[in-house]
Amino acid sequence: MSGKVGDAYRVWFPVRNGDGTPRTGLVGGNFAVEVKAPTDSTGGISTPTVVESIHGDGQYYFDIPGAFTTTNGAGQYGWSVRVTLVPVDIIGGTVDFSDQSVDDFVDTYQAKVWLFDDNDGGNDCYAAAWFKNSEPVLAGITVPTIQVIDLSTGLDLVAVTAMTAVGAYFRKDEGTNRVVDGECYMAEAKATIDGSVRTWSQPVGRDS
Repeated sequence: MSGKVGDAYRVWFPVRNGDGTPRTGLVGGNFAVEVKAPTDSTGGISTPTVVESIHGDGQYYFDIPGAFTTTNGAGQYGWSVRVTLVPVDIIGGTVDFSDQSVDDFVDTYQAKVWLFDDNDGGNDCYAAAWFKNSEPVLAGITVPTIQVIDLSTGLDLVAVTAMTAVGAYFRKDEGTNRVVDGECYMAEAKATIDGSVRTWSQPVGRDS
């Protein structure tokens, strides 16, 4: 596993029962995690805590802190990452990530865009929420924008415009360039999260 010095990484992995169904309800004490620096066989070891996904789908993760990679360095050989399952009523086992790239564990960002078209009023309302590794992002989102493209012409219905923050969520009211029946549109949401611009595209329309 290799990566950039100073970056923090979140490592996701699944746990399954013998019949292949997701194993849920495990806690940090059911796992022994060791992250070892590439050039140090005795020191430079991190033992992060494993956390279960809130979705109850058998997915678990642990974080490798940026302070650890800064101190120990990534090196061209990468870190050794080993996850050992501590038996409860399950069979213990070991998952070894040492031959995988950190690209297998990079964070992913998603958004969900909703369109509310008001037949009796004067506005279309676009609402958006952001997610990181399928978990809601509730803070640290800046410069949120939306663009709506008419897929019959390829032109903007709504040019890139700022969205208004409402707590952890965002909205844009549009009273001039409104969607019409029978047409399809692509909404492109953008926001800066964790220091980089994230982009998400999603089809919208009155008939969706």
